[in-house]
Amino acid sequence: SGAGDLWTELSDAEPPLPLAAEARCWLALQTAIERATKWLVDTQPLEVVADDLIAMLKDPIHELLDRLPHVLPAGAQQTLSSTIDALAADGTPRALAQRIAPLGRLAELFEVAQISETADVPRSMAAEVYYRVGAVVDLDWVRQNLDSLPAEGRWERRAVEGLYEGLVYARRQIAHNVLLCSQGGGQVDACLHEYIEGHEEQLAKLRVLIGDIKSAPHATLAALLVVVRELGRLVGRSA
Repeated sequence: SGAGDLWTELSDAEPPLPLAAEARCWLALQTAIERATKWLVDTQPLEVVADDLIAMLKDPIHELLDRLPHVLPAGAQQTLSSTIDALAADGTPRALAQRIAPLGRLAELFEVAQISETADVPRSMAAEVYYRVGAVVDLDWVRQNLDSLPAEGRWERRAVEGLYEGLVYARRQIAHNVLLCSQGGGQVDACLHEYIEGHEEQLAKLRVLIGDIKSAPHATLAALLVVVRELGRLVGRSA
């Protein structure tokens, strides 16, 4: 993914970056690496050797990072642009900021690469489906609010982690279900339409639920628990 190279580049920068810029870059890289590492720990067999994992993911991730600006929905593209602008405003060279900011999606791109392999579809198609299903019931909003939940004690942190895992699972299963249509020769637009039509009642219920939560001052752990539970029902996962 180039994260290691960026880590070295930041350490050896001449002249050194301004303190605020360096701190923001370190934090962005640390967060991206932590999320990607958690994805690997949660999804990959224990017997897989790290070097084999790196070799397996290197080319897919480079390809997907190049595709990312073309497959992100408008809201996510704006968030990415804002992150780049914030890094640059602190004094990070824009070219460097443009390499660091997309790594915040690294764990998602690992997920896309795996979906592509298991569904036997091109990575570009898997990426398009993965990000477009996020807009079906605003899954990105759910993820962002899970990220921002205050988790002061270990039980709260475990609860949030459990909800995040449930969200990742649901998005993965929705993407797989949409891609089943593409295996029969369907295009992404048609496959998404078919999935939405086939699950309209459940999707409508989720949209109403998320809309209700959005109308509150802030999303609570209990409210997001209900959302993730409904997502589980949508993809056939027991509570």
